[in-house]
Amino acid sequence: MTFLGSPRVRRRLAWLALVLGGAGVLALVGVLLPNNGGPRAKPGAPSLTATEPGETSPLPGAYPDAATERARAKAVATVRPLAARFLTAVVQRDPALARSLLIPRLRSGDLPLSSVPASEVIPGATVAFSGPKLVGLVYQFSGDTSGSNPILLAVRVKKANGRWLIDYLRQGHASRSIYETNFSPPGFSPGSQSTSFTAWLPLLLGFVGLILLVVMVERALSHRRRRKFL
Repeated sequence: MTFLGSPRVRRRLAWLALVLGGAGVLALVGVLLPNNGGPRAKPGAPSLTATEPGETSPLPGAYPDAATERARAKAVATVRPLAARFLTAVVQRDPALARSLLIPRLRSGDLPLSSVPASEVIPGATVAFSGPKLVGLVYQFSGDTSGSNPILLAVRVKKANGRWLIDYLRQGHASRSIYETNFSPPGFSPGSQSTSFTAWLPLLLGFVGLILLVVMVERALSHRRRRKFL
């Protein structure tokens, strides 16, 4: 009781609570904002919205002509079987085939869907966005025998040097607010960025600034108390 009865201790605990509360708010903002990040379409342009399997959704800000539409439809038709072949290889535990369909940077990483049983039927894909050289697909897997914990997988396929390869993979779980047609993890949609140190830098600077403010206020109050007792 003597420890908490000290006015100085109570003040420092109050400042500590303020700092931790501010840090919690900054961290919450940093976690919530990037979840579905991506560029907004220009006024009048097609929006970046997911579609039902079999349909295509344009890249944001695109004003396609007939030739672009044909190229996009051809890209989706080409990418669907490639992505299905990759997922089949992953589910049936054929890592060599699966990695051959990835860009070199992804081949050394872990493959997704490790918890999906080998008997899982590869579902149809929702097209999140599409273009002549870039297509984003989202798949939903049951995840377990009860189907109560569905798995979402974002797959982006890019054409480079005349070959289509998967250049992005991100697994997540469906919920009441996140489902196959709106699953857009950081870095998936064109123009969005993956969570990195640069994304957290403003939050870190804000936290440091908050600490400096607390220190300055504490010093000012201490100076006033010393002058009061002189």
